[in-house]
Amino acid sequence: YQFILMDIQMPEMDGIESAKLIRKTLGPKTPPIIALTAKSSEKDQELAYQAGITGYLTKPLNKEKLESALRNLFADTGA
Repeated sequence: YQFILMDIQMPEMDGIESAKLIRKTLGPKTPPIIALTAKSSEKDQELAYQAGITGYLTKPLNKEKLESALRNLFADTGA
């Protein structure tokens, strides 16, 4: 995959724990992970970035937000 769009608020295992597990399992081969959530506080964002999440989008999501995040993501990775 070129990237993962990860919902943060999921049942059983939330997106933060999922991101940590993906990073632990795949290591440097992990594709970029973009968080998608209704939580928009700086604390929530910091927790996401500490878990290895690359980008952070808040709901409601629209086409422009997603396109911008993807442009930034791939500009940073050179992909």
